[in-house]
Amino acid sequence: MTSILSMIAILTAAPVLCQNDEEWRFDVRGRGWYAQTGGSIQADGATPGSRLNLRSTLELDDRELSPDVEFVAHSPGFGSFIGEWWRFASSADETLTTDITFRGRTFVTGAPLHSSIRVDVGAATYELPIAHLSLGGAGRLELAVQGGARAFWAEGALRSPGEDATARGFAITPVLGGHVAWLVRPWLRVDADASGMKLSLSSDRFSYLETKGEVTARPFKWLSAGIGYKYVLLDAHITRSVTTTYDLDLAGPYLTVGIEF
Repeated sequence: MTSILSMIAILTAAPVLCQNDEEWRFDVRGRGWYAQTGGSIQADGATPGSRLNLRSTLELDDRELSPDVEFVAHSPGFGSFIGEWWRFASSADETLTTDITFRGRTFVTGAPLHSSIRVDVGAATYELPIAHLSLGGAGRLELAVQGGARAFWAEGALRSPGEDATARGFAITPVLGGHVAWLVRPWLRVDADASGMKLSLSSDRFSYLETKGEVTARPFKWLSAGIGYKYVLLDAHITRSVTTTYDLDLAGPYLTVGIEF
């Protein structure tokens, strides 16, 4: 009980310990994420041949430029409120070398196939600062914990002469995470964060993991730019009229530009 009360005291005191005289600040950040996907998609899980590898079977292995937009509201001493949306979309055309089944439809060997996948993720996060650590001439570290939610929507579609099949899925999960920022200079910083959760409800299950690292420079007080790398692991098993499973991993570098006001 003592340890629990101590932890509560630390967390509730953290905003005061980290408080400074800054006013409310707002950041709008845009990222161009050069992402590549792997994993599989499946509709009608009991059907043999319905688990389709995105790269080897559907040839969805190209890197795609994916939009990522983030809005951050920094409150003085009480953390940050973050809203984010990103989308990954990819499509490919091929001639099938084996029979495949998707949502009860069979696509036969030798047939031309157009396949596509789209993933949208919306994020709402509260970030609570817990410590500022001075590194002397090397700058300072800022540590924070995160809590929030992720909403996931995905669509996979296969089209061939005489056959057309589409599967959609939607899920929401809470997430917990952490953020470390190294403020090297007033104009240069390095950020790393990770968040995720694994959740099962009845016959549905959903797990989400997201990590990213970023180096940004601020040539002007109102403008920042940088580079980073982002990795997302997403596994959703959704039971509706059709049981659909998305087992996806997405990764790649990105460029970011931000405006502060």
